[in-house]
Amino acid sequence: MPRPRATRATAPRVGQSEKCNLARLYAVWGRQVLAVANTCPWCSAQGREADGPHTEWTFTSHTVDSDSFEPFSVLNLDYQLESDLHGDIKANGTQKIALKPVSMGGGTVPGKVTRVKLDVSYDDGATWQKVTLAKGADGYWTGSFRTAKKPGGFLSVRASAETNTGFGVENEIIRAYGLR
Repeated sequence: MPRPRATRATAPRVGQSEKCNLARLYAVWGRQVLAVANTCPWCSAQGREADGPHTEWTFTSHTVDSDSFEPFSVLNLDYQLESDLHGDIKANGTQKIALKPVSMGGGTVPGKVTRVKLDVSYDDGATWQKVTLAKGADGYWTGSFRTAKKPGGFLSVRASAETNTGFGVENEIIRAYGLR
């Protein structure tokens, strides 16, 4: 029996940030991609995330003989970036950032992380600058970048991670942080 082709499902936009990761995909056997784009009323009121964050998860699924489905972990990214309570970072400075690939379900990461990438943008994603990351013993991938000189703008981030078992995650957050 031939393997099904990978499918792409886009979850509907939701109106509240606490519902950002509520999407369900009943997958067939094989490699799957789930894409989610969300809006957040608070972020829109602050002039941030005009198009909402966009996340895609890549994972492998198998068929089951019944309607009893077992959840499984997918890869996600935790960000560590020093910001104030408004989510702003200092303009015209060097900013340290750390990313850690984690299991969204709270379990173990599905496989060994083989790659983590990060890009930043100051023009809402029209152009991107690569941030070089180094893997640390604690599972964090760290790097630094120079922020834009002028306060009042925004920093957008685009990050991704992959494992040796075919799991992956891609995040793009336009206007993720303000520049003060």
